[in-house]
Amino acid sequence: MKYEVVILGLITKEMADDIDGSVIVSLESDKTILSCEIVDQAALMGVMRKMTSLGIRIISINEWR
Repeated sequence: MKYEVVILGLITKEMADDIDGSVIVSLESDKTILSCEIVDQAALMGVMRKMTSLGIRIISINEWR
């Protein structure tokens, strides 16, 4: 499944690369939007844990259909 993840603040391409399957879609003044290909709920939880460990604050996660 594909997800859109909106995070607070700006991140670098290198940080996005550390998050499995993530691509920066948009950089705005105070947030970054990532596109993530995630296979299941367990993988989604892993991505969320990875972001938290990198100090990234998640604003929202939305599934794309």
